[in-house]
Amino acid sequence: AAGSQVAAAPAGRQRAERAVAVRFSVRRRVAFGEYLCVSGAGALLGDWDPARALPMDCDPETGMDWSLELMLPPYALTEYKYVTKQGWDPGANVIWQAGPNSLIATNFHVRMSIVDRWEEEGSPACPTNHPLAEAACLATPAAAAAFADQVPAASQAQASPEHVAIPAWAEDAVFYAIYPLGFFEQCPPVNAHDGPPVPRLEGLRRYYGYFKKLGISAIYFSPLFESDTHGYDTTNYLEVDRRLGDVALFREILAELHGLGIRVVLDGVFNHTGRSHPAFRDLREKGAQRSAYSDWYHVGAREADYPGWCRVDGEQDKGFSYDCWEGHAPPPRLNLE
Repeated sequence: AAGSQVAAAPAGRQRAERAVAVRFSVRRRVAFGEYLCVSGAGALLGDWDPARALPMDCDPETGMDWSLELMLPPYALTEYKYVTKQGWDPGANVIWQAGPNSLIATNFHVRMSIVDRWEEEGSPACPTNHPLAEAACLATPAAAAAFADQVPAASQAQASPEHVAIPAWAEDAVFYAIYPLGFFEQCPPVNAHDGPPVPRLEGLRRYYGYFKKLGISAIYFSPLFESDTHGYDTTNYLEVDRRLGDVALFREILAELHGLGIRVVLDGVFNHTGRSHPAFRDLREKGAQRSAYSDWYHVGAREADYPGWCRVDGEQDKGFSYDCWEGHAPPPRLNLE
């Protein structure tokens, strides 16, 4: 694949317009250890460098449906192509998708879905064999370059992702990961949301010496906020799960860990909530048309719109569909746009 430019709108306009959520998807069965990536023009897509290409997620049910959702700048022309990497080593062998580079135009869109297909070089359906393939190979980068000529050079860097600073202490920290709802014995798998908190977090104190012996300098807690079941279906982001204790107890544990020189990182689940979250509960009670929280989630009128389905309380023939985390009900996915 020959690299070219990604052209973005002037910086002032881009700050005023929100980014476009673009979902790339392609089907290909690969050998063990291989995986698909999206590569392309611009820093966000790795500037055609396979080592910096963006890995895609594979659907575990089919084993060959790959997808990646990416936020791209509005009013931009971006070249891209899929690449198969044979291993995670930076110098691993790669196989580029056959045919001309693809070109995507993000104008005044909110969300786009790109469904591509992978064809091997030499196959009957290979795009290289198409009579217009040679022309497309020339026209695609020329179109992106022509658009780039109309955009101030300073604004083209806006396509790069925002830099996220990693704290200096985390660079060489030794982390110990804890899934609280599974770490402590006799923790109920389902939260009844009644009764007083049970201080199971106190049990962590028995491991302080063990942590120091291992040389642990940081603990990563999987979700410990109030939830319906496994912690990833949050119902209250301001309270500790009553199956573990309460905020006061967690503050004690936090102070003790800090006293031992151990930092603490919490897993915040802000992509989706539990069905018992007050906002989604209001949706269940009033329906999508009357609830003030209908725009908190991705909801539809038909069952086919989204994988989740919720019947409105007390109304047998009324309900709404809702998008879920990775298509798995019940956690309803929040609308973060």
